[in-house]
This record gives sequence, C-alpha cells and structure tokens, in this order.
Amino acid sequence: IIKEASPEDALARIEYSKKIGSETDNLSFGAEGFPISVEGEEEYIRSVLKDERSCSFFAWRDGEIIGDVSLSGMPRRMNHRAELGLTVLK
Repeated sequence: IIKEASPEDALARIEYSKKIGSETDNLSFGAEGFPISVEGEEEYIRSVLKDERSCSFFAWRDGEIIGDVSLSGMPRRMNHRAELGLTVLK
C-alpha cells in the first residue's frame, strides 16, 4: 500500500530510517536512523503537508514502512527545480 505521509506515521518512519540506514553507507545517516525526535518528525511531516511544492509518500507492507519517496520544491526563482528522495528496504 502506498499512502501520503501523515504525522501519525512519525514513529514508524523513524524506525524505518534505522533499518534503511543499517543497509547501506550511501545515506546521510546510519543504523542510528534520523537524528530527530518523534515530535520533530511529526512537525516535519506537517510542514511537508502544508507546502504546496512538496509531498511525501510511504510504501507499507504488513503494517511497516518498506519504502518512501519525497519531492521537495524549491523557492521562488528556482521553483522549476525539485529535490527527489527515494529509499526502499532490501
């Protein structure tokens, strides 16, 4: 199942970041996951939901996140560009 991220997914996303971080050295974090609290992650997801230039989706299987994708639009003069992030569990 693929669904848009919601603040209620914050803890699951942090746990997912620990799993994905332990699978590769090619991310900006390792097995410790994102350096953020559950409350901080909830606020981040809320900010993405409010930003008309950004979106975030999670892929779920058996109640756990197995992938995520995010698109973050750039401000004003660079709004023809965006940053794409994509991860999938091995």
